[in-house]
Amino acid sequence: MLLQLGTEIYFQDPKRARKKALHRATLVELANGRAVVELLPGALRLSPGQELLVYYAITGQLMRQTVKVERVEQKEVKLYVTCRPVDDPVPAEDRECYRVSMLTADVEVSLGEERRLSLIDMSVTGFAVLAHEVHHLGMRLPASIGYEGKTYRGTVRVQSARPSGDQVRYGLRVLAATGKGENLEKGLQHITMRIQRAQLRRLSGHSA
Repeated sequence: MLLQLGTEIYFQDPKRARKKALHRATLVELANGRAVVELLPGALRLSPGQELLVYYAITGQLMRQTVKVERVEQKEVKLYVTCRPVDDPVPAEDRECYRVSMLTADVEVSLGEERRLSLIDMSVTGFAVLAHEVHHLGMRLPASIGYEGKTYRGTVRVQSARPSGDQVRYGLRVLAATGKGENLEKGLQHITMRIQRAQLRRLSGHSA
């Protein structure tokens, strides 16, 4: 694990993955291919030999990895767990389609000539919006997303379209930048990373 001390790591028992329960820990030691993390006892039952999924952010990307618990030690009110990686880290997004809900996010979206559209969800490769204008599959359209005071612009391709009340729900894929000032690709990576980390914290019971 290419991590720095103090990195937040989220544990998940793969046997209970459907519950989406995550448990936050902090990396306190890293040596000889083994990591020692600190967490509060009781939230997650741990024992030597147990394999767990861990999630963490590195170089601006959310990663997932399997680790094996080697030692569990309690000191005062903290639990210290020594573990080693079982496999290499991989992006947490499954087939680049892991999407985060954006319904409650403070994001401003434009597509074509329409402004202030409702953003449904987003991944590192695209997003879905509700719009009134008619766009055909395969069409390329200018798009922008405003988030935390910064606007990201680029070109998208219509991947899917289906009626949703008096609007149309469009699935859009962001195309590689071809012109000056196009940074929508990087914007998606930044925004999804921020939202994913916030959701991980909420799932672990820490909203701060």
